[in-house]
Amino acid sequence: MKKIDLHIHTVSTPSDKQFSFCMERLEWYVSEGNLDAIAITNHNMFDLIQFQQIKSNLEIKVFPGIEIDVEGTHLLVIAEDDELNDFKVRCDKITEMIPDKETSITIEELRGVFNDLSNYLVIPHYKKSPEIKEETLTKLLDCVTAGEVTSSRKFAYCIKDETALVPVCFSDLRMEERLKVIPARQTYIDIGDITLTALKVALSDKHKVYLSKEDGHQFFEVLSNGLKLSTGLNVVLGERSTGKSHTLNLIANQNDTEDIKIKYVKQFSLLQRDEDDEREFSRNLTTTQ
Repeated sequence: MKKIDLHIHTVSTPSDKQFSFCMERLEWYVSEGNLDAIAITNHNMFDLIQFQQIKSNLEIKVFPGIEIDVEGTHLLVIAEDDELNDFKVRCDKITEMIPDKETSITIEELRGVFNDLSNYLVIPHYKKSPEIKEETLTKLLDCVTAGEVTSSRKFAYCIKDETALVPVCFSDLRMEERLKVIPARQTYIDIGDITLTALKVALSDKHKVYLSKEDGHQFFEVLSNGLKLSTGLNVVLGERSTGKSHTLNLIANQNDTEDIKIKYVKQFSLLQRDEDDEREFSRNLTTTQ
């Protein structure tokens, strides 16, 4: 079983927010997250020199990739690392075609750049904004088997839905110095050697992708300390001041990003923030119990 994250940003491009890449944070993320493979997928560009530096600094498998704006959605195109110069030339064409965040190319233009997309691993935003349109997905069904989702809930839903693509969940992180927590958005894949061919085979089979290493789709890691939650209903029980709120705050903080927003109603947040109100609430609750 291998743990992978094939959606990582290391360059601030016109289609992305401003940030400064930090190699130390990337090394920390790979080590702390116990990752076996990653892909570098910057928006509409591929930096060959930086990729080679990253590859030389990490001991795990690093795939070259690019995230492309196509027909109103985002598409990951990932290659093997044995023909980097050819991949660089094709990605440079994409950079010229998409100079800003308002521009998007067509599937026909995409195929014109990469010729045979079956030579690559192609993963669209599936249950993730901006979500791929049905007509766009239809054009890609000859080379797409997996789709990126935003959460464990959507992952589990796609596993159960026979008509859905094979789900994958990736971090979509910017590797910058202020990165301090690891969101629980990686995917476990049942493969041996980590090659592009092996990934493509695994990502065409829902029996080879998992939310956790030991528990399949029943549980998923929600905190970097190893805490797991069920993909069903979770209930937190405990006496006062035993860490319930602290745990919920950690879950919210480690999983709430610019791309994924956690719906979290904190204790007393529906009441006016007044100490007298809180004391009265606690007193009434005790009386009722």
